[in-house]
Amino acid sequence: MNSSSDFRPVSVSSTMAVILESIILEKMEFLRSVHNNQFGCKRKLSRKHEYFLVNEVSNYYKRNGSKIHIFSLDATKAFDKLCRDDICSN
Repeated sequence: MNSSSDFRPVSVSSTMAVILESIILEKMEFLRSVHNNQFGCKRKLSRKHEYFLVNEVSNYYKRNGSKIHIFSLDATKAFDKLCRDDICSN
């Protein structure tokens, strides 16, 4: 590990996601028709709230002997070619 290219900036990615989320939140403040279980782009809510809710709901159903089916969609690469400068300038 002699080169800076041997390292990957993990924390930069999540920091940039938080910054982008706050910018989107400011620009979309007029939209109030989001579901109560949506946590992105909402003031005073973070991914920690989402993790807590999923954990509590799954524990509830496990305690009661129910099967749990979870669907997860990773859309990380869905918008990787999106020009973020255009979003911020509008």
